[in-house]
Amino acid sequence: MNANINGDYSGTPSGRIVYITTLCAEKGLYGPYTTVYRMNGEKECRAKTIKYWEQHSDLLRTDQSHLVNLDFVECLIPCGNGTGILLLKNGIGKIPVSRRKMKEVKAKLDPPRAMAS
Repeated sequence: MNANINGDYSGTPSGRIVYITTLCAEKGLYGPYTTVYRMNGEKECRAKTIKYWEQHSDLLRTDQSHLVNLDFVECLIPCGNGTGILLLKNGIGKIPVSRRKMKEVKAKLDPPRAMAS
């Protein structure tokens, strides 16, 4: 998955998007702002909504606030209450999965990456 987003993807491996969140709190920005986390460790705050990214990318929506590039997902851990956590490769991070999105996320993951509940 290349996470191609109309000019927001640099095309180089180090520029690949790992995940996007709606939070830009470290800059004191709230509202239609998102933080883009890249494979090379860079993160940037963008004046675009999560809905924009969802419509203009091949990233998967996991809940109200997160999109993830499935190329970076190590496994899915069910939490017992119908929700889950996606563990990202190399300890990059953890992405929450809502009850509403669990079925879709499980279907998109290769069977070896979906852990038993």
